[in-house]
Amino acid sequence: MSTIRAETGNTYALVALALPLRRQFHYSVPPHLAGQLQVGMRVLVPFGPSNRLELGYCVGFADKADVPRVKAIAEVVDEAPLINTQMLKLARWVSDYYLSSLGETLQALLPGGVRRGTVGRWLVHVKLRVPRPEAEKLIAAYDRRRPKQADVLRILLDASDELTPTELAQAAGSSSAPIETLQRAGTVEFVREVRLSTLSTRPVPRVTPHVLNAEQAEAFTHIKQALDSGAYRPLLLFGVTSSGKTELYLQAIKQVVQRGKQAIVLVPEISLTPQTIHRFEERFEKVAALHSKLSPGERNQQWQAARRGEAEVIVGARSAVFAPVKNLGLIVIDEEHAHTFKQDTSPRYQAREVALKRAREARVPIILGSATPALESFREAIAGSYQLLTLTQRVESRPLPPVDIIDMREEVSSRRGFHPLSRRLEYLVRQAVARGEQVMLLLNRRGFSTYIHCRRCGYVLKCARCDITMTFHRQTQSTLCHYCRRRLAPPTSCPECGADT
Repeated sequence: MSTIRAETGNTYALVALALPLRRQFHYSVPPHLAGQLQVGMRVLVPFGPSNRLELGYCVGFADKADVPRVKAIAEVVDEAPLINTQMLKLARWVSDYYLSSLGETLQALLPGGVRRGTVGRWLVHVKLRVPRPEAEKLIAAYDRRRPKQADVLRILLDASDELTPTELAQAAGSSSAPIETLQRAGTVEFVREVRLSTLSTRPVPRVTPHVLNAEQAEAFTHIKQALDSGAYRPLLLFGVTSSGKTELYLQAIKQVVQRGKQAIVLVPEISLTPQTIHRFEERFEKVAALHSKLSPGERNQQWQAARRGEAEVIVGARSAVFAPVKNLGLIVIDEEHAHTFKQDTSPRYQAREVALKRAREARVPIILGSATPALESFREAIAGSYQLLTLTQRVESRPLPPVDIIDMREEVSSRRGFHPLSRRLEYLVRQAVARGEQVMLLLNRRGFSTYIHCRRCGYVLKCARCDITMTFHRQTQSTLCHYCRRRLAPPTSCPECGADT
């Protein structure tokens, strides 16, 4: 690769198409695009026998092409590169490590709103087209013959805020028909405009940092040392539920922001993102969000704010690991064990591993927090590759909820009939209901039964390949391993002791 910008002369661009293709293609750069095209820009190129225009990414330049006949780039899509050199390097690693095409990986780096250039959320509101005196005359004329239209006009005259058609119909206690009739008559109009989102959409009262307890203070000392080192340092924060891990994240990020840098915070579920964002907005003025609940235009704006360095903290789900921060200082992964950090469509990446790679390349610390760390992370901590920080006590010494483990084999052997709940659970449920309280029972399983076990010896049927329990599916009368998809007929007797099932 020669330069990051096309020069005049016999220059070829290396293009990664946004298609499931493992190779890149050379295209010639027309003279009128030579001074415009840069690495990281999107281009439209003719591809295949039909020369159908396909979207691709310019990932480099060369003085020679690898084929004798080279097609020319048709159009440059962007005015400035969307992918910088650091993110292009990360995309190459993701592509190689997870066996995906470079073009598809680069597509995953950009939210839909960025790719389409959407600039905000489209909103429609209803506006009067006639002067106020004329509207008042129409209300007087409509009061008897067209009362709903009169109500609509009256509400529009009195409204201090703009109303959408739905809000206006609800306020008037009618359907949208009266509004549409007034619109056809030229009395009102539908105004469609784009609303630009900001980093902070509502005023949030500031919250002062909490005083750290002894365990938190010790952990924070190690975190600050990692931040002071200016080097890649992975830290596993292993803390029981409600031990104050989030407070450590907040105080660590404060250190990063005070140094003029940015932080990325990954959370496992989109449903957790709003409450997480609120907690960060209580401490920091410029918080950006990247998640699928935002409109395309809002995601574009938040992404651009991160890119320009305007956002101090970027919070989001797994795709936020690709946030184009200008000056990265720290990455935090909350609930790092969660399976939702795995992307199940191409490129099928694990956000935790991508974050570790990104932190290593940027030479910044990364905090992995969990009450139940992933086995891979815990092994790295035991081996010394990660620094292990432990919080064993809950904040303010709050007790953990009591947990009872019930052996259902004893329940089955000592009771007649079918009893899916233990006597202990039935008793506690009855007590709660008698007190006028509510009970929530959580059941998360696939199949009719998550396992088949012997009531006599306790043997559990497992997959011979994967060593996990086989799930019984009543509809197909078969047992299935949900890892390798091995399917077997259910046994008629216990393979261990021979007892009838």
